[in-house]
Amino acid sequence: MQIEPRPFLDFYNEHAIIPTNLNLPDQENFFAHRNYLLRTLGVPPLLLKKSNILEVGPGSGEKMVHLLSLNPSIYSAVDGNLKSCERIKQIASETNFKGIINVNFIDFFDYSDSELYDLALSEGTVPFQIDPLKFLSKLLKFLNPGGILLFTCADEISVLAESLRRAIVRKLGLQTTNLESSAINISNFFSLDLDHLDGMTRVRTDWAIDQMIHPWLGEPLSIASALTELSNKVRFLGSSPKFSSDWRWYKSPGCIDDDTNKQIISDFISKSHNLVDMRIVSAPINNNQNLDLSIFSKNIYDLVRTDEWNKESDTILMSSCEKILDLLPEDAPETKISLQSFIKFFVSYNPNDLAEFRPWWGRGQQYVSLIKV
Repeated sequence: MQIEPRPFLDFYNEHAIIPTNLNLPDQENFFAHRNYLLRTLGVPPLLLKKSNILEVGPGSGEKMVHLLSLNPSIYSAVDGNLKSCERIKQIASETNFKGIINVNFIDFFDYSDSELYDLALSEGTVPFQIDPLKFLSKLLKFLNPGGILLFTCADEISVLAESLRRAIVRKLGLQTTNLESSAINISNFFSLDLDHLDGMTRVRTDWAIDQMIHPWLGEPLSIASALTELSNKVRFLGSSPKFSSDWRWYKSPGCIDDDTNKQIISDFISKSHNLVDMRIVSAPINNNQNLDLSIFSKNIYDLVRTDEWNKESDTILMSSCEKILDLLPEDAPETKISLQSFIKFFVSYNPNDLAEFRPWWGRGQQYVSLIKV
């Protein structure tokens, strides 16, 4: 029986890497940003004191150190990447944490646990699984009722700018059989682009490996899709960025039934075009227009999942880009200019034609918190 390749794990283990290393010269500042993120998601850091925490995909461990600083009772990590588990164990041994630490080297789909947790989190791991919703549903099972599920979403709209960069990598042949030299070539080519990412803490060659070289084997995941799948099992708690507001009084009709989740889903879809470009916040638009935007963005996402590139690839790419140009809202001229810059480059191959494209980055990863009911 043929074994299907596993997103993340097979590639990371094959190359014995953890491509999520962070440059953190100031740990106090990093902790402050993480605390702000938790508050934004409706999780005051004090709430995690004496709690049980399950983290799936802890990566290089910097975020684990922050969680341990909040003094939970139990911290359990699950990762099928051997290098990651070795790093987590090493870092954990160097902390002053007095609670229980469990590090489980196992594919999450094979993981079982009799413990139920107050917080289950997974950052940068759920999207791009073969079946992200199956992954998310399993994660929910390890939560106590009333516990918090915290994870990241990334859909075809939010990663559109990265998809276009992957198209450049494929077209120009920037990726070779040598991983290290490919990462250097790609990070150098996009160095001006990366200069526009204020607050980027990730090592640039790690970004190249994880976002441009690592195969996109699975599917993206939107907030709307996640909440629709889990709607009868969870209640929306918070998100970063925030996209919804609720002016109802807490005794208003519908506040405690499924209408709340439905409203969140509708709000997200009407504003999902704002995931295209982190420089811009536009007014809500017709949901059908954003659903079309999702379709053509997904065409490009599917196109760059393969290493192959041919004339048909060019045709699909240019056609999808032209459709997206027509769908972008009128109050987003910067995005239109950036996309036109990309189209011009794809005809000329002149890097100077990418000048207006390089500042364009989407809101690639969104954080979501849900309460298990």
